[in-house]
Amino acid sequence: MVGDQVQREGCSPLQRAARLRHGATKRSAMALLVGDIGATKALLAWAETDGTTVSLARPRRFATADFPSLDSMLAPFCAGTPSLPAAACLGVPGPVAGGACRTTNLPWLLEEVTLAAACGLERVLLVNDFEATARGVLATPPRHLHLLHGPGVRTDRVLAVLGPGSGLGEAVVVPHREGHLVLPSEGGHADFAPRGELQRALAATLAGPEEHVALEHVLSGPGLVRIYEFLVRTGRPAAAAVERAAPARKPAAITRLASSGHRTCQEVVELFVRVLGAEAGNLALRCLARGGVVVAGGIAPRILPKLADGAFVTAFLAKGSMRGLLEEVPLAVCTDPATPLRGAALLGYERLQEDRFQYPGGQDNP
Repeated sequence: MVGDQVQREGCSPLQRAARLRHGATKRSAMALLVGDIGATKALLAWAETDGTTVSLARPRRFATADFPSLDSMLAPFCAGTPSLPAAACLGVPGPVAGGACRTTNLPWLLEEVTLAAACGLERVLLVNDFEATARGVLATPPRHLHLLHGPGVRTDRVLAVLGPGSGLGEAVVVPHREGHLVLPSEGGHADFAPRGELQRALAATLAGPEEHVALEHVLSGPGLVRIYEFLVRTGRPAAAAVERAAPARKPAAITRLASSGHRTCQEVVELFVRVLGAEAGNLALRCLARGGVVVAGGIAPRILPKLADGAFVTAFLAKGSMRGLLEEVPLAVCTDPATPLRGAALLGYERLQEDRFQYPGGQDNP
């Protein structure tokens, strides 16, 4: 459960490196409401951070579809708290500009000022959800980073993070001065580049009138269902448990049946893993991620044995003349569900520091 994994843990090598880069000066702790808002589910928690380590308390999970708006989810969560923090930092599924976000896979328009007023907070910060995930990777405990290839992940070099969930998130972490810059992206909406006859047939099936098949149409929970439906249409046997499942539960049913030996579901996951490995290699080349590529998100931990069996790394390395470069790039899977919450806390701390935001009852943040 998330609640068992989000308390303060010992410093990982990534945290120690980040602490050195961010300076060793002791800084006052800051309390925040933090959230990881996805198209399917949302996690909310209370956080305390000094800019390097993060403690999380009272995490709660919500089904996003149960709420007509984000403020209708936040208000009851905040209502039972006698002493609210002054600010919140929320990772949201879409690009953020001017304090607002029109979510990609939800019918919501989010605005920082409106959310702050609805929840009784002085300040709400919206950040891209995968920006928060990428920042949180730097504070991930070592037991939650599973190395698949190459040397250990390094934070003093460019680091790429991608992760399939309700969509496909991608971000890049760049060392900068004494800290790091997180560069969010909408790379999940870039074109799917199929390899081989089967993937090309899948792409042809998914192509709409504009003939654009986004990567996240394949590399996501809904993408697993699309692959499954495609394979069934080509003659593979259907899985009764997948056919019976509610739409939101079909991806989990597919990965569960794949691990228990259902051949069609195994083939779904095999194709998914090969496409994910190829895109991980693409992302590494695009930003020269010599610090490593980390796969995060909700799906990767569920298929970790398949990611570790060699096909994923093979697809990652299959870049012709650039194979030698990728041989030196670490490749790891993050299995910590609290990573986006930690990242939201750290981003909130850093941005409020930059804004010289005053916390009631505390000291000015320098």
